[in-house]
Amino acid sequence: MPKVRLGAKRMESDMERTTRLFRAALRYSMDLRMEDAEDVARQTRMGLSTFYLRMRDASHLTVRELLCLKDRFTDRQLCEMFGVPYHGSTEERAS
Repeated sequence: MPKVRLGAKRMESDMERTTRLFRAALRYSMDLRMEDAEDVARQTRMGLSTFYLRMRDASHLTVRELLCLKDRFTDRQLCEMFGVPYHGSTEERAS
């Protein structure tokens, strides 16, 4: 009987992992705020097609776009996206 390779798993690259985690965190944030893609695109001052491009590949994000989205992510989500160990919640600073 011949050997058959069924469903060989492909390793996920670091950028694919980051994009997947970015997309999941952003969708979670959109669900919590009851927003759709058009609302988020308007808040980040980009077109809807550009927003979908960023969702498909996070490597295209600009610094300005990331700064507009920074309040949507928790420190745990950011650590997971960038592969940094998470050591608990961020301490609150006294203003």
